[in-house]
Amino acid sequence: MGQNNKNFLVVYFSHTGTTKILAEKIAEILSCDIEEIIELKERKGLLGFLKSGFDAAKEKFTEIKPLKTNIEKYESVSFFCTMGGVGDKKFFSKLESLCNKKPVICASFKKLDIVSGRYIEKLKELLKTL
Repeated sequence: MGQNNKNFLVVYFSHTGTTKILAEKIAEILSCDIEEIIELKERKGLLGFLKSGFDAAKEKFTEIKPLKTNIEKYESVSFFCTMGGVGDKKFFSKLESLCNKKPVICASFKKLDIVSGRYIEKLKELLKTL
């Protein structure tokens, strides 16, 4: 797509790196800016994994570094997630209520599809609708 597309911004959080792969591919296809959400709480290793699960089950918010980009200037949102199992519908519903905007696209991708590269064609087709 050439020049940077100022209509889109990819904002992502990736605990294991799988979502980062997806986010970077979206930004590449759309030729847009990208920004990572960085959590201030340390969550590495088994203990960090268990803390993450506990906090998620309790729907407990975490502190993040302030974003560098003013996300208010973007009119629409789309949600993408990577996962190993189920729960994407509830996740998307929660995101919609938090940002108070109806998403243009909601799409989840399995970790195995991301790692193998099988997700790319599905992603390209979805992004054509933007």
